[in-house]
Amino acid sequence: MSTLRRCAALLVLIAVPLSLAAKPKENVFDASPDRVYAAVQKVIRDHYIITFVDDKQMMVSFQTPETRMFVGMSGSANVEAENGRGKLHITLQRNANGIQNNIIKWVGEELNKKN
Repeated sequence: MSTLRRCAALLVLIAVPLSLAAKPKENVFDASPDRVYAAVQKVIRDHYIITFVDDKQMMVSFQTPETRMFVGMSGSANVEAENGRGKLHITLQRNANGIQNNIIKWVGEELNKKN
C-alpha cells in the first residue's frame, strides 16, 4: 500500500469516531452550582450507573445501561458557576440528544422539588 493510501486510511479511521462523538450540551439553571451538582448526582444515580465522581471539579462520569436494542455508552456531566447560577455541561461518547435532554429535564424537575 502506498504511503498516500496509508495516510488516507489513517485519516478515515480517525475522522469517523470523531464525527460520532456527541457535542456537549449545556444548560444554565436558576440555582446555585452546589444545588445543581447535587441534583445532577441524584438524577444520574437514579437513571444510570455512576463510574466516577469528582466533587472538587463538580463532575460525574456515568455509563448508560445496555439492552438488547441499545448499546451502553459513557458520558460525563459537570457543573460550573455562571453569574451565581449553575451551568450544566453533558458530554456523551456518541450523539444521543435524547439522553442529554432527559438529564436536563430531570435536573430541572429535581431542582423544582426542592423549592
